[in-house]
Amino acid sequence: MEDFEVVGDNELWINTKHYGQYIYNIKTRLFEKKSDLSAISLFRVNNFIVLQSFSGSLVFYDLDKKEVYNRFIGHKEFVTDLNFHPDGDKFVTSSDDGTVRLWSLKDKAQLAILIPFKTQEFILLPPLVIISLQKALWMKLVLKLQDSSFIQTNLI
Repeated sequence: MEDFEVVGDNELWINTKHYGQYIYNIKTRLFEKKSDLSAISLFRVNNFIVLQSFSGSLVFYDLDKKEVYNRFIGHKEFVTDLNFHPDGDKFVTSSDDGTVRLWSLKDKAQLAILIPFKTQEFILLPPLVIISLQKALWMKLVLKLQDSSFIQTNLI
């Protein structure tokens, strides 16, 4: 067992890394297999379990509907950080592939890709989603969105 999250009264979501995903009921001591997906890690965000796959994708499992909500595919390496915007919809990820990506949970879509360089220059695709960005601390990036709100991520 690699890691787990509490998902309900007397229930744990268990990531076995190589053997899939399980719900363990503490009272009955029974396991229920939820998915064959192998995941490096998992964590909980609101009503979602987020699984990081070995391919760099993120799988959001909806705990209320008891089904996969969406698979966010884009990074080519492991995701190193994930942070949600206060609106609960937009989130930003950074990866060992060197990119920072902005996503919409509601639209199930990637909104932008930021490719930073050591010279503090960057490429942004598409260019109109993010108004400005700044380095807040060593290897931390703060993005200012069109609605004047902020979201941040670690670059490593």
